[in-house]
Amino acid sequence: MKKDRIVLAITVVVLVAFASYLRFYNALGHQLREDSELKITLHLTPTQIASGDLLTVSAFVWDCVPHSGACSRPIEGAQVTATIGDLEILFLLSDQGKGYYQVTIQTPTLQKGEYSVVVTAQKLGYGSCQATQMLTVK
Repeated sequence: MKKDRIVLAITVVVLVAFASYLRFYNALGHQLREDSELKITLHLTPTQIASGDLLTVSAFVWDCVPHSGACSRPIEGAQVTATIGDLEILFLLSDQGKGYYQVTIQTPTLQKGEYSVVVTAQKLGYGSCQATQMLTVK
């Protein structure tokens, strides 16, 4: 009987602690948004370069309600990365605020040809998403 009360008391304490954590987490502006997903708008400047030129990769990240097309809130604090073609280099885009991320890349190792630039965004509580744009090296 005493053992059952102890187990019950411990269970209640754990549940209260978890509920407090979720309330604190949401108060900081974080939400577990199972009904939302991330979307990226990707922009390369320029889209045609010579080997060695600077390439600016810009991305705007926001949340959307799946299957509704309703996209609203810019997402700050996401991890946004870019890869170029088959290069095994991961470029981290810096958070410029209000959902805008950017990185400038020196491109001396790129040979002539076309490369896909893939940007990936991830944030706790959301699934990751990707956007791709083609880059031409002359």
